[in-house]
Amino acid sequence: MAAATRISSSRLGAMALRARSALRLPGQRWQAAPFGTQLVWAGGSGAGDGGSAPPAAPGDDSPAGAGGVGGAGGASDDGAASSPPGDAPSGGGKGSGDDDGSSLVPGRPTAVMRAGVGEQAPKVPQVLALPVRKPVMPWFLTQMYTSDATLVAALKKLHEASKKGAPSYVGLFLEKSAVEAPSGQLSTVARSPEDLSEMGTLASMQTFAQTPEGGAVAWFMAHRRIRANEVLTTDMPPVVGVEHFDQDRSQLRSDMVKALTNEIVTAIRELVRTNPMFKEQMTYFTERVEVHDAFRLADFAASATTADAEEVQRVVEAESLEERLQLALQMMRKELEVSKLQAKIQSRVDESMKESQRKYLLTEQLKTIKKELGIEKDDKDTLISKFEDRAKELRMPETAKGVFEEELDKLRVLERNSSEFNMTRNYLDWLTSLPWGVFSDDTFDLGHAVRVLDEDHYGMRDVKDRILEFIAVSKLTGSIKGKILCLVGPPGVGKTSIGQSIARALGRKFYRFSVGGLSDVAEIKGHRRTYVGAMPGKLIQCLKLTKVSNPLVLIDEVDKMGQGGHRGDPASALLEMLDPNQNEAFMDHYLDTPIDASKVLFLCTANVMDTIPGPLRDRMEVIDLSGYDADEKLEITKRYLEPKARKENGLSGSDTTVAGAVPESLTLTDDAIKTLIRWYCRESGVRNLEKHVNKIFRKAALRIVQAREKAIDELRTKKAQDGAAAAADEASVHSGSTDDIARAIKDSVDEEAAAAGKSDGAAPAAGAAPGSGAAAAAASSATMTEEEKDKAAAEALRRRREEEDALAAQLPPSIPGLHDVDWTIDSDKLKDYVGKPVFTSDRLYPQSPPGVIMGLAYTSMGGAALYIEVTSPDAGLMEMETDADAAVADGGDSGGKPRRFKAGGGNPTMLLTGKMGDVMQESARIGQSFARAFMRRVDPHCHLLDSASLHLHVPEGATPKDGPSAGCTMVTAMLSLAMDRPARADLAMTGEISLTGKVLPVGGIREKVMAARRAGVTCLVLPENNRKDVEELPDHAVAGLDINFASEYADVFEVAFGARPEAMAAQLAAAREAQGTADARA
Repeated sequence: MAAATRISSSRLGAMALRARSALRLPGQRWQAAPFGTQLVWAGGSGAGDGGSAPPAAPGDDSPAGAGGVGGAGGASDDGAASSPPGDAPSGGGKGSGDDDGSSLVPGRPTAVMRAGVGEQAPKVPQVLALPVRKPVMPWFLTQMYTSDATLVAALKKLHEASKKGAPSYVGLFLEKSAVEAPSGQLSTVARSPEDLSEMGTLASMQTFAQTPEGGAVAWFMAHRRIRANEVLTTDMPPVVGVEHFDQDRSQLRSDMVKALTNEIVTAIRELVRTNPMFKEQMTYFTERVEVHDAFRLADFAASATTADAEEVQRVVEAESLEERLQLALQMMRKELEVSKLQAKIQSRVDESMKESQRKYLLTEQLKTIKKELGIEKDDKDTLISKFEDRAKELRMPETAKGVFEEELDKLRVLERNSSEFNMTRNYLDWLTSLPWGVFSDDTFDLGHAVRVLDEDHYGMRDVKDRILEFIAVSKLTGSIKGKILCLVGPPGVGKTSIGQSIARALGRKFYRFSVGGLSDVAEIKGHRRTYVGAMPGKLIQCLKLTKVSNPLVLIDEVDKMGQGGHRGDPASALLEMLDPNQNEAFMDHYLDTPIDASKVLFLCTANVMDTIPGPLRDRMEVIDLSGYDADEKLEITKRYLEPKARKENGLSGSDTTVAGAVPESLTLTDDAIKTLIRWYCRESGVRNLEKHVNKIFRKAALRIVQAREKAIDELRTKKAQDGAAAAADEASVHSGSTDDIARAIKDSVDEEAAAAGKSDGAAPAAGAAPGSGAAAAAASSATMTEEEKDKAAAEALRRRREEEDALAAQLPPSIPGLHDVDWTIDSDKLKDYVGKPVFTSDRLYPQSPPGVIMGLAYTSMGGAALYIEVTSPDAGLMEMETDADAAVADGGDSGGKPRRFKAGGGNPTMLLTGKMGDVMQESARIGQSFARAFMRRVDPHCHLLDSASLHLHVPEGATPKDGPSAGCTMVTAMLSLAMDRPARADLAMTGEISLTGKVLPVGGIREKVMAARRAGVTCLVLPENNRKDVEELPDHAVAGLDINFASEYADVFEVAFGARPEAMAAQLAAAREAQGTADARA
């Protein structure tokens, strides 16, 4: 079954003309015929299925069915209102059909005309059943197109029979799948008779023509309703036995029919007024048909609307005239509402266009009048005057003035519509928008600066001291020189926020921009003016926005700039901006004139210094910001984070809108904060800590509101019960009947429930009685517009709030479940607010075994404990030398000494695991070489490090690790394994080792000390050169710690194992001698 192809509207028009030529010959008129042969309607439309304009009358000279056939473009392969893929041949026999065009010419009536049309058509017992996409009403002429070979053959056979004088009657039945299937998915022939609707229309074929593509076009005249009651053939299309339905004219006397007829006529008149598109077909109908003919009126009303096929089919199937009119009236009213909505939209669009045109005309007239009176200059003159006025108020340097005059002269001679005119105008706009010579007054009050800085941030002593120094120097010298400071520290320590506090302390305007991921140098130095959409760089934009020449500019994330590429290197572009010796004459590519940026205070931030280019780093004054320790985080939480979180969540007394809602016992204890810091938020900053504190108070706010609403609901229920009891008492006074009392209680409860449901905006119960208030409310809601529903919902919400406020005012001062509950949040209740702890203990071993030492590391998240584990897979396989072997090796005899690892018994290799970087791997190899030499000093007879293979592992293998600070820890772990002795349990160390045993300094001492305290360590070993870093730590950071400084590894060995190397060698020798004596006695 081939699907039909859509065709254009122009070809549809041509097809309509050819189809009409089959109905009459050129230059001749129609003979008098019943109305049904004159009213030519398209059976459906692709856009609206029937909403097209009517065709011209057969007696007119205009093209037939211009609107109706145009609407017949819906994609339907089977019938009504579809069109062939090409110009359909006329009925005059020009196509492949045999129609000579004489079947409907004047003076030669067809077999159908002779047999009768409409109600006069014969009641044939059986017809050929054809599928249509939309039902066809009686007295309507419809066009069908099909490309299915089966249908074409059947129609051709029917046409041949009609040429011989036999009436060509068919039945047009709606295909059921047409209601469900989308457009373009219908079969060309119904798959079975069951796919066709039971009710249809009797029709006769008026003309037939075949197309060159193999399809066929036929016109059918519908007569009356029929019902298929028997399938006579199973071939497709089938032949069915039908039952005919006559019009019961007695129904016309019904008052309801007359009323419905008048309503439909009224609706048609209103539709004609609101929608001009229907005016032609409505006028055509009313001029040719008695409008009070209810039968034709119902059919016409159903077909003229844009209703879908299923709705029209219900009109076809309606046997009662009254039912048919009601369905048609519903469809007309729906069409009327759509037309009114379209008219309203069109009216709004027209009013908007008229208003715009009116404003445009008045504006143009005003311009013309002003020019005639000489009170308005040309646009170009206005711009020039504006720029000149701006320049008079600015203190431009001579260089900038010269550029301004040059560009202004260029603007005077340029054409208004040229691209260079707009380019020059934009340039002058930027040039005159800069604050030349405009400075904000700096605040040189040290006390004010200290108050502001301490008010916003805790600690950060180095940054605050540097700002105070800047204020003091500026006050003494009387001149303000810009500085370039760079704050380096881990995330969340307040680098960005301290910039805003500094600007407030100095009384300067603040501007921030980030260069993280920046890869275009034009963002810093601007674009060249020749580019479309060119703009100045960030510094010029900052000056224009702040309107002063001495703002505080925060350049964020300078360590994350993109690498230089074809767009230049932004790091190199910052050199000129941040160089104090060059930024007095900073050159932006767009302005191309020197800009004085020497008074700007630049503040940069970075997480690490390693990725900042050396020349850029050299131009900045670096201030290191280390992470906060537990005590500092505790103070920050109590002073800043907790009050801020309370305010944001409406839990502070002054910010809550509900009086008495916040219980006084709502507090966050110090133990809870410490637990939060240790087990949930171990980062160096306080950003994650702030999130957790906010989460705690959000949960508290939720529980407080739930407790309060529960008390209000209980009060509402109590009032309802009291009202029911009062109603029962009143009923008992008037009537002692038990049934009356029960009924009164039920009515009272129903009223309270209805009132509550109305207040809540709830839907009425499904089982509400038809006469009840709930049913009435449901019926009212069904007829409300969306705007009315929104207003009703808003009103219901307002009433709900008023009711809640009234009930809340009646709550007791002490609300059960709110004020009688302890809201103190301690460490035990913390899990209920933030969940289970995120971190576990840093200590993997309560007592480290031989070969395991705790080191200290510095990461982007702060300090952390880092274990070093060393073992030897070959230790159990190596030969053990006896005292005799040792005596021979030493040149003496044996004395029963302990056995030791024999030299040369294994392969001295080392396996490194734990995702260590190159620097850390080199530290391990250096440590192995030094440990082998150092072990010979401690125990010359122990050859484990010389002969056995070693495996050195750093736990948490998924985490990358690198850096030169684990050398001492690795050496100590190797020696502990070789001596089979564990180091002291409370020990942690950091420091790099050299091949000669020197302990080298490392960084991140503050963070590592805090990590040691967090892990419960009390003894630390640090490089001697880091003593100055420890001295800068606050007292609370080192309180309770035994810090030992080492310059040689022997110092580390003494702290780890409790003895100097020489003393340890003597202890080991004494132990061997004692063991030998014991063995000899044994």
